Amino acid sequence: MVEWILGHVRTFGYPVVALGLFIDGLGLPFPGQIALLFAGFLASRGDLHLAGILLAGTVGIVAGTGSAYWLGRGQASRLHRWLERLGVAPERLRRAQAALARWGIWGYALGHFVPTLGNVTPYLAGAGRVRLLPFLVAAVLHGAAWVGLPVAAGYVLGSRWPSVAAWLGRAAEWVAVIAILGWLLVWSLRTFRTHREPA
Repeated sequence: MVEWILGHVRTFGYPVVALGLFIDGLGLPFPGQIALLFAGFLASRGDLHLAGILLAGTVGIVAGTGSAYWLGRGQASRLHRWLERLGVAPERLRRAQAALARWGIWGYALGHFVPTLGNVTPYLAGAGRVRLLPFLVAAVLHGAAWVGLPVAAGYVLGSRWPSVAAWLGRAAEWVAVIAILGWLLVWSLRTFRTHREPA
């Protein structure tokens, strides 16, 4: 799958970068960081322009997180029910939204970098009725860093970029495993407590 995506980045360039980062911004599974590393490598060889990659990636990620914000804003009750089914307690959800609101722009920008939380941050911001302008500022700050760092790394590393990509792949696998185990633990505890409650 990753090889197929990288092949399309090589062939079609900027549109694939923008589309891929849009998917990434929605919180859906996509190897965005690996694709950006590869795009940075292509820029180091002169196959793509560095500015074009940065622009396409930032526009894509901001459009994706913006869409997630509006989905969360329009489907707040469904989002809460879905997260509760995944084992997120309503009180914990309220605390997360309150923390994001308290930290303002930096809370939203940095929240994107937290494993698992980053996938739902824009949805939580929308569901919490966060004002649009601060959210967009945060989305642009996050997008510039999220895109710029791996592109710069790929550009500087050149042909050595796969070593970083391999590390990112392993890190993503561990994050996924930890997230799944954490969800199973929470679900098991909630089920156990429900069964122990007196009728």
